[in-house]
Amino acid sequence: YSVGTIAKHLDSVGLHNYMVEIGGEMMVKGHKADGKAWRVGVESPNPLNRSLYKVIVLNKPDAKSVMTAGTYRNFFDENGKSYSHILNPKTGWPVTHQLRSVTVVHQDPSWADAWDTALLCMGETGAMAVAEQENLNVFLIYEVDGKFKEYESKSFVGSL
Repeated sequence: YSVGTIAKHLDSVGLHNYMVEIGGEMMVKGHKADGKAWRVGVESPNPLNRSLYKVIVLNKPDAKSVMTAGTYRNFFDENGKSYSHILNPKTGWPVTHQLRSVTVVHQDPSWADAWDTALLCMGETGAMAVAEQENLNVFLIYEVDGKFKEYESKSFVGSL
């Protein structure tokens, strides 16, 4: 909400190129000062280190928010098992799937933030199905046999 509010203010005073970022929540419009497209890094969902997994290039000048939710930063281990801070709304228990990170790109930051968490609750299979059904611009990182795999919704690449 705060990112969107600040972006609306920047629009109202006539700014056409900006990046607003608060705690990893982000909205961009236009292009960088050098005329190049905004580039946004998606962090690797590895809880042991912080590294870049992918760079998303936002080629279109219209305003877009980039929101990511993940299970890899806020969790705890007990008896050799990791428990995420993301809870399954059906059970009330931490999610147990292999989806580690969900990035949503949309013009409304509140909308994108709600979808990233909702999709993260669903797991990789459910998130993929809903992303296609709802035509969402989504990038997922999930784990299979200890290795990261990625998924981009059909609308993701063409919309940026």
